[in-house]
Amino acid sequence: MRLRALFIAILIVFSGSAPTMAASPFGAFIRSLLVPGWAQYSNNQSHAATRFLLAEGLLWSGYFGMTAVSSIREENYRTYASAHAGASPEGKGGVYFDDLGFYMSQQQHDLFALVDGPDEDLYGDQSDNTWEWDQDASRKRYRRLRNSAQSAERSALFATGLVVVNHLVAAVHAARTADSDGFAQAPAWRLEPFASRSITQGLSLVRRF
Repeated sequence: MRLRALFIAILIVFSGSAPTMAASPFGAFIRSLLVPGWAQYSNNQSHAATRFLLAEGLLWSGYFGMTAVSSIREENYRTYASAHAGASPEGKGGVYFDDLGFYMSQQQHDLFALVDGPDEDLYGDQSDNTWEWDQDASRKRYRRLRNSAQSAERSALFATGLVVVNHLVAAVHAARTADSDGFAQAPAWRLEPFASRSITQGLSLVRRF
């Protein structure tokens, strides 16, 4: 709610800004950084605005879609582990689910952990930590299900990264193509050669308005 309120406040501020600010490259940059295509639409660049808005919609659709897929696949591998290994997924973290895919049972895990050293974590004989796969094929099947869920989660994260890229590209595009009629141009400086009545020649710094 706080983030939404801040976003609305920013929109109100920029909507009420002076025309000079709205037409400036900086103002265009900020507007399209907030909403890709906003400044392009205001600058009568409807095709560019449509492209950025369409990309934004597709990326967010991809994010929510892959997040939903990841949740479904996560529930699948948790249920599968309960049915085929007697595991208790409730309240467990990622390390536990990784171990489920690498060891046939918690006893096997603890034996390997003891070989690695006395400081390694052990599951012990607590009932909520025990598991034993009915067959090795089930364990491998579980690993594939978990890897599939993690792949969907990474795809959702990748989509959010592309959302950020879309905002930045839209903002830079808006700043570069902003209408310059609404604000004063900054004075330009350049070097020009000059020649005096003598044989001496040189360069002068000229300010153009």
